[in-house]
Amino acid sequence: MKDSQPWYIQAFQNTYSLVYPHRNESVAQCEVRSLVQSLQLTKPKTILDVGCGSGRHMYAFESMGFHCFGLDLSMHLLEKASVHRNLHGRLVYADMRYFPFRFKFDVIVNLFSSFGYFLNSTDNRSVLDNIHNCLSKNGLFILDHINKTYLQNSLVPESIYKTADAVIRQKRMIVNNRITKKVVITYADQSEIEYTESVQLYTEVEMKELLESCGFVVSSVWGDYSGECFNEHSKRMVMICQAH
Repeated sequence: MKDSQPWYIQAFQNTYSLVYPHRNESVAQCEVRSLVQSLQLTKPKTILDVGCGSGRHMYAFESMGFHCFGLDLSMHLLEKASVHRNLHGRLVYADMRYFPFRFKFDVIVNLFSSFGYFLNSTDNRSVLDNIHNCLSKNGLFILDHINKTYLQNSLVPESIYKTADAVIRQKRMIVNNRITKKVVITYADQSEIEYTESVQLYTEVEMKELLESCGFVVSSVWGDYSGECFNEHSKRMVMICQAH
């Protein structure tokens, strides 16, 4: 069954945990611990997770004593965050292009390629403008995205795996400087859900230029959450920025 909604509406519903079972709470705890140690973050800090999903990174920050808020466009995942992780009252249902906040944060994070969703570059830029406007003076912004070079060299064109409830087929390709992934989920009753994810790719230079044009100072670029130097073999491209 195909849906006419944008992919970023379709993908983050009850099928999300089927497609991304590896994105779990224990992994998030390790990632946040690495970030906090590498950045030497001290409490108290107010943190905003843009594209927070089910709140696994929020919960990890909270468990370390930080005061965290989350913004997401998936009501399904926000409800999971509220019920299962007790984050009720700090979750905001909103499009990242249109921030509703009237106060500022010490730290804002955007993790696991939750940027570059929109086909219009102006829309993607508006996300960064919103983030910049919501950061306190000298506030910290962490943007974690795909390393384009690594992806080009290691792309797996197709994968199929089974769960107790479904077969998940994924076909990946790079088209027009975007990584696209066609996802087809077939259930035991032969019903199907189909959608295609599409995320803009950026080189290190392109991302730096975009961030700087939005008023950020890029202080460093990491290849992972522990602060390893970024290079062409890094799986991730983690931009450490401050509001200018």
